[in-house]
Amino acid sequence: MDDFDKSKEFKKIAYFVNATILATHVSLLIAFNYIGIRFMFFFNIFSVAMYFVCFQLIYKKLVQLFMGLLLTEIMVHMIAVTICIGWHAGFPIYSFGLICVVYYTKYIYFSEKHMSYVPAVVAILSITIFIGLRLYTYWIKPKYQIDETILQIFFLANSVLIFALIIIALHNYTKFVILNEDSLHNIADFDELTQIYNRRKMHQVLDKLYKESESGSTSFCITIMDVDNFKHINDNYGHDAGDYVLKTISSVMRKTIYDDAKKNCGYVARWGGDEFLIVQQHGKKGLPVEDCQSMIYNIHETIDSMDFTYEGKRLPVSMTGGFATHIKGSTITETFKAADENLYKGKEQGKNVVIF
Repeated sequence: MDDFDKSKEFKKIAYFVNATILATHVSLLIAFNYIGIRFMFFFNIFSVAMYFVCFQLIYKKLVQLFMGLLLTEIMVHMIAVTICIGWHAGFPIYSFGLICVVYYTKYIYFSEKHMSYVPAVVAILSITIFIGLRLYTYWIKPKYQIDETILQIFFLANSVLIFALIIIALHNYTKFVILNEDSLHNIADFDELTQIYNRRKMHQVLDKLYKESESGSTSFCITIMDVDNFKHINDNYGHDAGDYVLKTISSVMRKTIYDDAKKNCGYVARWGGDEFLIVQQHGKKGLPVEDCQSMIYNIHETIDSMDFTYEGKRLPVSMTGGFATHIKGSTITETFKAADENLYKGKEQGKNVVIF
């Protein structure tokens, strides 16, 4: 997930959080009016007005200003209400939510220069406020004495809200991390141009299949295919035309191997330049060897029959391939050598053929 997607998702969450906090302050406004604490009643009128303005800030993507107002208002409100009605109403626990939210925001907007220090500053302030309020309320009684039941209601409501805030922040942080890890895996495993496995990933696949073949009743086969006279295509029609050929061939291979083969028994990779590698598992876990050969034949025939036209020019595209079945007890290198020798035989026979 790129920065644009993350910021777009953050915008949705910001709307939700802002609406939730707005509704909370409306409820507090009513509650403080009911219990007769006029200072907090008027404070929450100001807060409600501010959060209406915050909707515009989110819409205009003024994230820095929005977060600044949000964090400042919550801290000041937390201090004011604790001085007014005491520690046991539970308002100081918003300190924990502030820390989660600001570090979550840093993850979304890590490229912003100011985000390098803001989370640490907010965390220190939140901890200081939390400890300071606890010491203050330990020595000094609240300005207003209210019923214990009302204090318990405040504490329960604040606990629910802060848990919800922390869960939302951690849930979305986890989601973004997972998406980013998947994206990094794709970058590491797939060839950028053709969107099929790259050489590094195919080595991992081969190692896995080799171990399975040595310990069980399954085996694999290798097909090396390359584009005939690919340099001629690049030199005479341009590298963009060459890229078009590679992407089109990759699409054919991917569709044939992954759509027609049994699950997890076929793999396609760009081995390098105009060379492709197809690995198929056969035996207990895969297809019969004959079916593996038939699929390779179909790939070759499909490519041979296609009309490769780029910018109005028909390109002379064909492929030569060499097929080899891995024999238990031999090495991967030996199997590669057998496939490569068959590829060489195909080239000697005039190209545009697969040697099995």
